[in-house]
Amino acid sequence: MTELTLSEYAALLDGISRPTEAQIHDFVDYVAHAHSWYKHLPLFPPGTPFYFFLDPNAGCDVLLADDGTLAVAERVEQGVHYSSIPTAAYRARFGYLAYACDAGTRVFAADERGAPVFTDRYPLVVGADNELYELPAEITDAGRVELTAIIHSHSLVCPRWGMVAERHPDSANWPEASGGPETLKKIVSRCRALRDSPESLEPIESLLEADGQGLVAERRRRGCDRQLYGFVAPERQRQYQTMVHAVSRVLSTVTTSTGNARFR
Repeated sequence: MTELTLSEYAALLDGISRPTEAQIHDFVDYVAHAHSWYKHLPLFPPGTPFYFFLDPNAGCDVLLADDGTLAVAERVEQGVHYSSIPTAAYRARFGYLAYACDAGTRVFAADERGAPVFTDRYPLVVGADNELYELPAEITDAGRVELTAIIHSHSLVCPRWGMVAERHPDSANWPEASGGPETLKKIVSRCRALRDSPESLEPIESLLEADGQGLVAERRRRGCDRQLYGFVAPERQRQYQTMVHAVSRVLSTVTTSTGNARFR
């Protein structure tokens, strides 16, 4: 697969708009809940690579026909997976932002249009010739972050946290910006306390946090311990900020390569 040069990538973006600050923050929350990351990502840093970038076909389906050709089609209805929202709604909420992560499950159903190509698994874009291309190294470097299961709102009711009470990896670490080793000790201690005395859980009955999961998330959130949430919240916020910064770096890289002020 051919890697685009930065100038070729910038040419593909010609005519698309810069995402607003609101769209960037909405997109970060969308990515945090686009899959059940609390099942698929590690609990401890450094985490799994994610890539943020701009895609002129963001929010569309990329389909593979029987003859091997690709086609881009706008999504007019909600897809099978809850993250597959209609293209018009996607563009209104997130502009042309896109991400890729080689983790998590993939749910799909082929139809008469062809089988979907999961461009959200790898940092790829469809060119003007309807061929898949790798992003320029400058963009993947700028848009790369490492994230853990903590980004998902359900992470604190994930059964794997119970394992922390029994054992946690000797190599586990906790970023200094989020409390460092002392916070990790508090997390392990609280997990052990909850294991030994489940009735000591301090439930969070109302947590005002967007997560894209509706009432199901609200019910599951009631199994979240207030103390544990407090220990982990700074790291969740740090990871959210790394996503925002990754988008900013991509926009800056595109601006530098094109001289176009619209991406500043």
